Amino acid sequence: MGSSPSTDIWFEAVQGTERYLTPRNSATMAVFGTARPGEAGCSRLALSADRIPMQSLPTGTFVCVLTAEGNIAEVEILEEASPPPGEITIGIRVFP
Repeated sequence: MGSSPSTDIWFEAVQGTERYLTPRNSATMAVFGTARPGEAGCSRLALSADRIPMQSLPTGTFVCVLTAEGNIAEVEILEEASPPPGEITIGIRVFP
C-alpha cells in the first residue's frame, strides 16, 4: 500500500520487525477481532488515527476503517506479514 492522497491505510515497515498498519490521509481505524464486524459492528467502534503493530494482527483479524471519504470498511488480515521488510495479504470490504 503506497502513500498516495487516496490511500487510507499503509503497511508501514519502520525497520526489521517493527511494522504497522497505519491510517493515512485522515482515515481512522480500530481492531475489531476475529469475527466479521460488518458495517454495524464497525460503526460502534471508537476509531483512532493510531497505528497498529502488525504483531497484534494475526491471520483472521478484522480491522475497521473510516476512510478519508467517510465510508466504513472492514479489512481482514488474510496472511500475516512475511519476513522483513515483508508483505501482507488483506481483504477489504467497503460499505456504501
